[in-house]
Amino acid sequence: MVTDTSDVPIQEETVLRQVQERTQPDYQFRRAFRDYDATSNDAETLQFPVPEDDLEGHVVEIGEGSDYPRAELNYGEAGADRAKYGFEMPITDEAIRFGRVDIEAETQAEMARSQMKNIDVRAYDFLSNQNNGTTVGNDGEDLDFEAVVEAYEVLYSDEYNPAEFEMYVGPDGGRDLSLDDSFNRATEEGDMLTRDEGITNLGTIYGIPVYMTNTGDLGDDEALLVDTSKYGYFAEWEPMAVESYREDSNDQWVYKLNAHNGFAVTDAQAACFIQGGASGS
Repeated sequence: MVTDTSDVPIQEETVLRQVQERTQPDYQFRRAFRDYDATSNDAETLQFPVPEDDLEGHVVEIGEGSDYPRAELNYGEAGADRAKYGFEMPITDEAIRFGRVDIEAETQAEMARSQMKNIDVRAYDFLSNQNNGTTVGNDGEDLDFEAVVEAYEVLYSDEYNPAEFEMYVGPDGGRDLSLDDSFNRATEEGDMLTRDEGITNLGTIYGIPVYMTNTGDLGDDEALLVDTSKYGYFAEWEPMAVESYREDSNDQWVYKLNAHNGFAVTDAQAACFIQGGASGS
C-alpha cells in the first residue's frame, strides 16, 4: 500500500519550526549581518554602495561674490553573490509504517540544523577574514573585561555606533568572562549569572549584548565585537524552503531543503577580533 503524505511523521512545517526552535541558541554569527530581501531581484550579484571616505569638504566662510567650495562623496561597491544551498533526505515507507517516528524526527531536526550551520559557518568565515586591522588582547591569555573595553574603544574611536554593537564568544571565552570579577561587576545582570542564567547568557556590558556560540569556530579566549548596523548584509533571493516528493521506485518520500542566498561585507572595519585577554599587556 502506498503511504500518503499525510502519514509521513514529519511534515515540511515541522522541519522549518525545528530550524527556529533548535538552532538559534547555538548559531550566532549570522546576527552580524543585516537582512536584505532580494526575492524580487533577478541579478546574480547584488551590489551595495559603500562610502569610500568621509565627506570631502567642510563649511567655510565665503567672501561676497565668491564661489562656494564643492564637496564630494565617493562610493565603491560590495557584492553579494547568489548561490543555491540545500540537500535531501529520504524517509522510507518502512520507517513510517514500523513506527520509527522518534528516529525520523531527530534526523530531520539534524537536517535543519545542518542547513542553519552552513549559514553560520559562512558568516563566521567572513568575520574571521574581514575585520578591523587592530587585534585586541594577548594570544593565550584568558579573555577578560579589559579586552572587552579595549575592543569597545577601537570601534568607538572609529565612530561606530555602540547602540548597534554585539559581542560573540565561544564556550572558553564565556567561562573566562564568567570568572572575571570585573566583568561580572560591570554587566547589568551581575550575580544573576551565577544564580539563574548560567554561562549561555552573559548579559550586557555597556548595553552591548554578549552572545554565546558553541560551533567551535571561535578558539580559546577569542571573541568578536561587531557594529551590526555597518558590517554587512545577508541577502536572500529565495528563503529556505522544504518540500517533499515521492520516489515509488524506492518506496520512500524525499524531503528537500533549499535556499538561494549570499553575504556581502560592506565595512570590514566594523568587526573587531579579540584574540585573548588584555589585563596582562
